[in-house]
Amino acid sequence: MNDTVDDVTTEKKKPVRVTARRKRVNKRVTMTDIARIAGCSQATVSFVLNRTPGIKLAAETRERVIEAARSLGYAAPNFAHLDSHDA
Repeated sequence: MNDTVDDVTTEKKKPVRVTARRKRVNKRVTMTDIARIAGCSQATVSFVLNRTPGIKLAAETRERVIEAARSLGYAAPNFAHLDSHDA
């Protein structure tokens, strides 16, 4: 049997559900947003922003998280204490 375009197009296909990402309008920046930009997990963002003791993270990772948070306009109490030079 010869495969033709007609053979392919007659097959029933399941509908594809497309979920459009909406831009946040006047919403808070979440740890998930920061993690997506920084290229790490939400847990890592939490460790960095909360300065969790006993967690070993590379200085580069900490800097990426802090920079992503700043670039997204993350605002939290005592955010000023998160200086990339303070590891």
